[in-house]
Amino acid sequence: MTEGSGVNLSDYRYTHHYESNTIRVLMASRLLRDKGVGEFCLAAAEINKMKKYKVKFSLAGPIDIDSPGAYTESEVNELCESNNVEFLGNRTDLPIILGQSHIFVLPSYYAEGVPKVLLEAAASSCAIITTDHPGCRDAIVHEDTGLEIRPKDVSSLVNALEKLLCNHDLIKSMGMAGRELAEERFSIDKVINTHYSLYESLQKK
Repeated sequence: MTEGSGVNLSDYRYTHHYESNTIRVLMASRLLRDKGVGEFCLAAAEINKMKKYKVKFSLAGPIDIDSPGAYTESEVNELCESNNVEFLGNRTDLPIILGQSHIFVLPSYYAEGVPKVLLEAAASSCAIITTDHPGCRDAIVHEDTGLEIRPKDVSSLVNALEKLLCNHDLIKSMGMAGRELAEERFSIDKVINTHYSLYESLQKK
């Protein structure tokens, strides 16, 4: 089995800081409804209302108006502003942003393979929250490198966020385990070698 397209591990570094104990939570994806953008913003609002945690929520990604379920830019801006989420727009410096984030969230129920951004988040030593959904669940080890949540379920996401936000040591340990997982399974070199091995074995048949 190959782990998606793999990632260049040297591009992703652990650079997280804990100034004033503020935890940075990031979601990055194409801005589609079935990627869970709405659930992310609503969960952020619930956490912010509690006023229990020092946390900052950010959303990054491109507007994809040609895809079904796409948000318009004005809809994304309104969703972020009304739920106290920083909208970063479409960024080309994702390795830097991931390196500054402590928790990465992808509450997707989109029909896809293994999302590359989850592999990149693991390589960046982020604790990950994602859905128990094909592809997404294959990028983490539940309770070790991240947490699985129910798709389309804001309360499930809020509960997972609370579990991490009240335990910074758990965020760190999951992040370190995620980096180890990336080194073991997600390295682009290993993925390429696996592809070559599969190709060679087929050629011999």
